[in-house]
Amino acid sequence: MKKTAPILCLLAVLLFWLPMVTLGDTDEDTISQQEEIEALKTRLSDLENKLNEILSAQPLNVGVGQQEDIESLKSDMQQIKDILTEPEGAIQTTISDVSKLKKIKVSGYIQGRFEAYEKVAGEKNKGDNKTSDNRFYLRRARFKITGQPTDKTLGLVQLDISGYDRSKVESKDVYLEYHPWSIGVKAPFFVRVGQQSVPFGYIIERSSSAREVPERAKVFAGTTVGLPGYPSFNGLFPGERDKGIALLNTDGSKVEWAVAILNGTGTKAGDAGKAFLESGGKFEDNNTGKAFVGRVRYPILENLNVGVSAYSGSQAVRVVSNAPSAVNVSQTRYGADFQLYLSGASLKGEYVTGKEPYYSNTSTTPNGKSGKNRTVSGWYLMGVKNLGVKNQLVAQYDVLDDEAMASTFGKLSSWNLGVIHFLDDATKVKLFYEINKEERNSVRNDGLRFEVLTVF
Repeated sequence: MKKTAPILCLLAVLLFWLPMVTLGDTDEDTISQQEEIEALKTRLSDLENKLNEILSAQPLNVGVGQQEDIESLKSDMQQIKDILTEPEGAIQTTISDVSKLKKIKVSGYIQGRFEAYEKVAGEKNKGDNKTSDNRFYLRRARFKITGQPTDKTLGLVQLDISGYDRSKVESKDVYLEYHPWSIGVKAPFFVRVGQQSVPFGYIIERSSSAREVPERAKVFAGTTVGLPGYPSFNGLFPGERDKGIALLNTDGSKVEWAVAILNGTGTKAGDAGKAFLESGGKFEDNNTGKAFVGRVRYPILENLNVGVSAYSGSQAVRVVSNAPSAVNVSQTRYGADFQLYLSGASLKGEYVTGKEPYYSNTSTTPNGKSGKNRTVSGWYLMGVKNLGVKNQLVAQYDVLDDEAMASTFGKLSSWNLGVIHFLDDATKVKLFYEINKEERNSVRNDGLRFEVLTVF
């Protein structure tokens, strides 16, 4: 019995350790559960060999009680082997379940904000009819699920549960990718199908969780997401996304490029009942034409990237709001961008110009212009200066020049001046003051923004 005691102790340790195998760390840097199971099988086999050696060495010295212990030990070891190898057993099922979970990643960010801004005096239907206002609200609350069922396929769903349209959950990115040469491998290209960011310029594809200025420049995002009091302009890329198919460069490529075929209607194009044809109450595409988009960016210096972009598509537009049919109006955009990285600082800029339809029943559509083209252009220049590792100073100047506003407001320009403080690796706070100017017929629309943004 003295020689079987150590084996019994080892068996007890194995029985204690066995449940821990099913709860092991799923981090890629740790030993996989399958490897742990194989190691456990090896140790169990070693125990059987040692037990057989003991019985072979002293078969006559084993008493009745010891024989019962040995038979019990054999039975226990057989039970462990059955547990380890049973295909439908708890351990193998757990290994399978954990393997599936490791293919799914969840992330997101929350952007809470306080705004204080000026507004036009004497606004109607306001309980507090003053020239200033303030509010707390959630600008964005994004939830992203990424699944990678194989080494070549990936699916992504990103939802916004607290955007500007707070009455519903909005789908932002919903697409699948196919990587013919495997994910993470430097290769000629990969394919993306579904609702995705329009691959045009720089700032459109830069996530709000990483962007320095609270909102994109108005030529891209429009004035409707700015502080109150602006003339209405929906942006050249409403929602920054569209549905279609794209080919993109893989990670590690020196040249960044993308080409895409999209519906051309975006995901947020204003009032569909007035500006566009409706399709069964759903806003997907309002004509058979498609938009063709291309972007390329190249590091001409180690610290300087330059890019160019092009977009060609069309929109179906009602000449009058109650017209039974529409006319197709061409849409074009051409852009250039650069990113200069210096020691502890950066300078970024972008310019875009294009043709946009006049829409019916809008305050900026002159008589007889509905269904025809107008010229829209704009640009921004942004500088960022690091103050140590925790703080950044940011200044951005942007201009929007829309032909539809020429006679009423003229060019719109904005200064965004602010500071960013990083509380930790996941959370930062921003304080920005936005100064807005109109070339003519100026309105009260300057404002202060304070926000907290956390990624997870």
